[in-house]
Amino acid sequence: ISAGQWGVAITGGAPRLENVTIQDNEAPGVYAQVSSPTLVGCVLESNTYSASGPGGPVSALVLDRCQTALSNCRIQGNAGGITAYSGTLDADGCIVAHNGGDASILLYDASADLERCTITRNHGDWSGGIILQGGDLHLNHTIVWGNCGYDSDEILVWAGTVTTECSDVREVGVLFFGGTRVTGSGMLDHEPEFCDPK
Repeated sequence: ISAGQWGVAITGGAPRLENVTIQDNEAPGVYAQVSSPTLVGCVLESNTYSASGPGGPVSALVLDRCQTALSNCRIQGNAGGITAYSGTLDADGCIVAHNGGDASILLYDASADLERCTITRNHGDWSGGIILQGGDLHLNHTIVWGNCGYDSDEILVWAGTVTTECSDVREVGVLFFGGTRVTGSGMLDHEPEFCDPK
């Protein structure tokens, strides 16, 4: 889907997108509000924007008060990755790489459960990886490594709770201005030595 402006706009309902490529849009590739979207095997790539949208930055995937499920999706090479306002985000087996913006994943009073995901090689104005401004972030079997940001490279926390289990996070790139960290079992801080993710 390459619509030029908005790729997909969702209001209400529980739509399912499967094996869809959404690219080269000048606004969010997917914008959803007050809904429960599911994306399976989708690619959001090369979506750009020229200015911030109402209330904050525009990303390839913008979620406003949604309960969202992502599975085996790739979000790569966009002006911004994922922005979630309230609601929940459950992502399994996803790659978030080579995105810009304020961070690759921004959570504003939202809860996110990232399992078997890789967040790498993103360049952000605040944090290359993840920003948590209220809510909960749970990392399970997830890699957050090799990102680059002005304030922090991997994870920047203003408020909320971060729980990490069996995940590989570069510790020197994590910065807490507030919030709480709960470290589970099997935490790593080791160069993953992977090839460039595609």
